[in-house]
Amino acid sequence: MTKAVDFVKSALGSDPVANVPTWVAVGIPADLLSHRPDIRSVKRQVAAQSAQIGVAEADLYPTIFINGTLGYEAQDLSKLFESQSFFGSITPNFKWTILNYGRIVNNVRIQQAKTQDLIAAYQNHLLTAAQQVQAALRGFLRSREQAEDQAAASRLRWRPPSSVQNNTRQASSPSTRSSTWKPRRCNSKIIWW
Repeated sequence: MTKAVDFVKSALGSDPVANVPTWVAVGIPADLLSHRPDIRSVKRQVAAQSAQIGVAEADLYPTIFINGTLGYEAQDLSKLFESQSFFGSITPNFKWTILNYGRIVNNVRIQQAKTQDLIAAYQNHLLTAAQQVQAALRGFLRSREQAEDQAAASRLRWRPPSSVQNNTRQASSPSTRSSTWKPRRCNSKIIWW
């Protein structure tokens, strides 16, 4: 009997039914979704567009520049590094595009609308990803159930040929049956094991 079992295991591998993991570490679904590259990409796009709102709003305020210049200046090369040749200047500048106020406000509104569009796209990506993860987990659970069903069916159907022949002979003569043998149903036939 062990030779037959060894032969079948060597022909089919160690287990005739495909191995399916018994569990999958899912964790918190939001964490699972946040690790997906497509979700990360859309999230970064929303963050970048949100920063563009701040850039557009910055045009509403005045800008102050301070420029400075340091150097040496001389009419004669021999006097270039004397202390009188050194010069410096500081020039403040002020810029405010207050006359373009309507254009700036409209640009802020455009950036806010683009951000809202990207937020809606991000939400759609999240919903799609959640559906894909849910379908994958359902498929995993179904495949695990199918693997368990196939394993149970293969245990009922598959027996080494020599033991089936011995059991058939013993089942045909009621006087030779042992008390430890029990009837088993296999393909709608009762076989004594």
